[in-house]
Amino acid sequence: MTVKDEMRMLIEILPDDATSDALDYMRWLAQEVDTLTEAELAEVRLGEAEIASGHSITLDELQLVDRSSFRSFVGPLLDRLMLIQ
Repeated sequence: MTVKDEMRMLIEILPDDATSDALDYMRWLAQEVDTLTEAELAEVRLGEAEIASGHSITLDELQLVDRSSFRSFVGPLLDRLMLIQ
């Protein structure tokens, strides 16, 4: 059995509520080029500029940050990146 044969078999037994997700994922895989939107590229460039100007911390440094002061320490950045709401 080839990989494609197995995929066809799995598609047939996949629950209906999961087929949409599977189709979205297969469409994503079939794309020739995975590109970022202009907004995503702008965020990447902003992050690169912040790193280049020294506005970054290492993961080790982040783990040492007191959780109670974490929000005031990096809150504005995280708000802009929508990681904390």
